[in-house]
Amino acid sequence: MVETSNGYLNKRTVNIIIMLTIMFGFGNLPAPGAITELGMKILGVFIGVLYGWIFIEVGSTSIVSLAALVLIGCAEISDVLVGVFGTQIAVTFLMVFLFTAFIEEKNLGEVVAYWLIRRKFLAGRPYLLFFFFLLATYFVGVLSGSLVAVFLMIALFRSLNEIIGFEMYSKQILAFVLGISFTAVLGELGLPTKGVALIYMSLYTGQTGQVFDMVRYILAVVPMSIFITFCYTIFCKFILRIDMRALAKAQQYLPKAKVVTKDQKIAMWATAIYMTALVIPSLQSTNPIFQAIAQFGSGGIAFALFGVMMLIHIDQEPIIDVKKIAKRFPWEFYFMCVTVVYIAGLLTQDATGIKTFLTESLYPLVSNLGSFGLVVCLCFITAILTNFINNVVAGSLVISLGIALSGILPNLNLPMLTIMVALAGMLAIATPAASPNSAWIFAQKDLVKASDMMLYGFATVIFLVLCASLVGYWYVALIF
Repeated sequence: MVETSNGYLNKRTVNIIIMLTIMFGFGNLPAPGAITELGMKILGVFIGVLYGWIFIEVGSTSIVSLAALVLIGCAEISDVLVGVFGTQIAVTFLMVFLFTAFIEEKNLGEVVAYWLIRRKFLAGRPYLLFFFFLLATYFVGVLSGSLVAVFLMIALFRSLNEIIGFEMYSKQILAFVLGISFTAVLGELGLPTKGVALIYMSLYTGQTGQVFDMVRYILAVVPMSIFITFCYTIFCKFILRIDMRALAKAQQYLPKAKVVTKDQKIAMWATAIYMTALVIPSLQSTNPIFQAIAQFGSGGIAFALFGVMMLIHIDQEPIIDVKKIAKRFPWEFYFMCVTVVYIAGLLTQDATGIKTFLTESLYPLVSNLGSFGLVVCLCFITAILTNFINNVVAGSLVISLGIALSGILPNLNLPMLTIMVALAGMLAIATPAASPNSAWIFAQKDLVKASDMMLYGFATVIFLVLCASLVGYWYVALIF
């Protein structure tokens, strides 16, 4: 560390210095191949903000990166502000995060979890209960968010284990914890209106000029997520051979399902209407009403619906109370989302030369792989990267790379590639750096050992990527 009159510079300060050095210094390096001087500057800011996201935090570093773009001459401040905060995507992010906070405030995820787990047909079927427990985690993640899902389902598992009595650090506990970790994160892709999904679809739209069909997105992602969860269940039962017989009578020990309140019922209807309305812009309907609504775009529809639900009062209370949900709004993640979309868009401009450089450099590597080999290769690269850097960052990088390489393989199905890489990017379970969820899971030192989490985590990632690639390549291609 660096010594000062006040002692030692802390690690955060050193990381800030490193981040700023990369942002402002990388552009002065000689540009390789077809990359231009502008490309080097933007690439330096992007690498710098990646470093900041990994080693500092995502909110402040995102804002600093936008300032850096202006200071090194990559863009005018007015262009940056409009490009980052004044787009349909930025408004959609804002409104979706607010609505997600509303869902969390109403505890809808908990309602879904208890309903799934207490199904009668699960009685006496331990691995089926294990599968549905993880499926419940997934749907909580879809409706609430991955962190909410992790917190809720770990707490529910602890209550269950107090009765069942799995030994601490056992494979049974490890199987539950790993499963909860990745199914919760998979939930972030469950709806095309979720933040992570919006980032990936925005990258695809920004770099191809084509709108991602939200209906097809759901038909591809949700079944694939359930399939991946099923594969993990098979992995635990037949490959790891984990004995789950103690779960055979587990259902009777679960806490009784909570009564769904009137508030929650209203919130469920509001959520259903909200999510349905956001699909309208992707529908190719000739109905004049649909066309009139569609012209608002997803951001405009979200904004209008949110206002209507604030306006409507039931029992003298608004359906959505902004004061109650404001504290749940993920500002840091919002800044990260709008930043990654904007900078990634700058990187892929023809003026940077980066797409040309990637194509020329990687052509010898991928030219003989074919589209199937390329998709499998990129999924494995994403899965490895996502366990060391933020999953959104890993997925965004590889999606951009795959789209840049599509010129080599003109028959490559880009929507399919985007979804497969997005799914691989959610398998962030093998290291504490993989995601906030993973870091919190690793902190459960009374349940699991870090060494076991890493060993079995990477084995799980490899198995699931292989299964997802083999099936998803064909299934998702059928949807798109």
